[in-house]
This record gives sequence, structure tokens and C-alpha cells, in this order.
Amino acid sequence: MENNVIDLKAKRKKETKPVYLKFKALIDPVTKQQVMALIADSQEDREILKARNYREGDRVRAELKKPRHAAFHRLVHRLGTLVSQNIDGFENMEAHQVIKKIQKDGQVFCDAEIFDLGDLGTVTRHVPQSIAFDSMDDAEFYQFWQIVCQYLINTYWHDLTPEKIEEMAGAMSQEAI
Repeated sequence: MENNVIDLKAKRKKETKPVYLKFKALIDPVTKQQVMALIADSQEDREILKARNYREGDRVRAELKKPRHAAFHRLVHRLGTLVSQNIDGFENMEAHQVIKKIQKDGQVFCDAEIFDLGDLGTVTRHVPQSIAFDSMDDAEFYQFWQIVCQYLINTYWHDLTPEKIEEMAGAMSQEAI
């Protein structure tokens, strides 16, 4: 069967659980000099490294990211609840579903999948990217927040500002989420 996908920005790759590390000043036993070393942050992280058969002296390739602040992540989901309770078309949706719908409708942090339908032309499908903690850092998440707020202002809440939306979302109780 011929593959009709022209462009897929992000191929789905097998996701592995991230390991959290922290920097610690240690004395190198060989040089007797102080060095900054990355060590497992918790017992769970040590167990993950052990299960993956990492040993002392192994050379590894890594992309380091500071984890995102949980409060900001909760704020976005409170925004989802706020939208669900106040904008037609989002009622009875869970906060996460609301955020994904906003992403898709506003093409906010989406990957474009373009399908060639031959004589019928092409069709583009927008697939929302993950906003999970390990998918984007604080700076990217803040950019995501700004674009979502601007989309809501342009589409639904013409008389609000991003600051007012943040204030309203922040006022949502944790129980409402």
C-alpha cells in the first residue's frame, strides 16, 4: 500500500520515562579535584538507571532540561476548566480535552500531517503536540500560554487581556479541575 503522507513533522517515537538528575559537587577519586557530577535525583531514578544497565564509566548522550514548574501546568488546566464553563462548544469537556481542542482549532503547537489524496488534492490534519512536563521547558510552555491566551482573545473573549485571563484561570479552585 502506497504511503500518501507528504509531510509529517514529528514522527511518533517510543517514549521512555525520563530520569531526573541533579548536579552535585564531588571529589574525583582520580584527580582529587572537585567536579560537578550528575547523580540520580531519587531512589526511583536510581532504579531506572540500574534497569537500563548503566554502569560507572559509561559514556552517554543526553539532552538536559530543567523540569517545568507544576503550578504553571495546573494554571493551563484551570484555564481549560474556565473555558469549559464559559464558552459554548466546550461545555461538558474535561480541562485537558478543552486545551487539546484549543490547540487544534487555533493550530497552537500542532504538527501538520499532509495527506495526498491524488486528484482530490491534499488534506492537512493538525495534531496537537504534547504539553507534558517533559515535552517542553518553561520558556516553551510560557510561549504556549501566550499563544493560547491570544487565540482565546481573538476568537471568544475580545475584551480581555492575557493578564485578565491568567487572573481568571488562577481564581479557579483546584476542586473545579
